[in-house]
Amino acid sequence: MPCELSIPVPVNASDLFIKVKDAIEKNGGTVTGDEFAGSFYLKLMGTIAGSYTTNENVMHIIVENKPLFISCGQIESFLLSRLET
Repeated sequence: MPCELSIPVPVNASDLFIKVKDAIEKNGGTVTGDEFAGSFYLKLMGTIAGSYTTNENVMHIIVENKPLFISCGQIESFLLSRLET
């Protein structure tokens, strides 16, 4: 079952996209798309993959593939912690 997350956008969409893309790529993953929509793939304790769309206030993320032992809540907490730095 996919994880559906909604992350508040604390900055403009371009800045958020750059932050998220850099974090994923620093961990060996890839991001395809732009600040409005795209997909991501990351090998981190298993495969984490999905898609995202962004409107002016919220980034909507659908994690379609993740390790069974990683919860949707853990993914959301990780993303929120990366946006604070």
